[in-house]
Amino acid sequence: MDSQKVYQYCHNLNVLYVEDDSDTLREITEILEMFFSSVTSAKNGEEALTLYLSNREKYDLIITDINMPVMDGIELIRQVHEIDANQPFIVVSAYDESQKLIKMG
Repeated sequence: MDSQKVYQYCHNLNVLYVEDDSDTLREITEILEMFFSSVTSAKNGEEALTLYLSNREKYDLIITDINMPVMDGIELIRQVHEIDANQPFIVVSAYDESQKLIKMG
């Protein structure tokens, strides 16, 4: 899929991006803003959950890191899915976290 097709598909979507590393958060948010109409960022799962609860209809996609202070990405996914089991997520990690994801299932 070329970048124009990706843009056409994504430009009306609103994204919540969750990452505890401030440099990564800033850099990836800038990249995501090139494709998505709205990108909201949070520095941990607790902040992301607060944003989600206050804007429940707003996020078409949540992209989250796994390992974060306060509330990790796995707990964020669990709590959001208790509210809306259909909320799409993309999980990212700098580490091999496959066993954590398998246990989530």
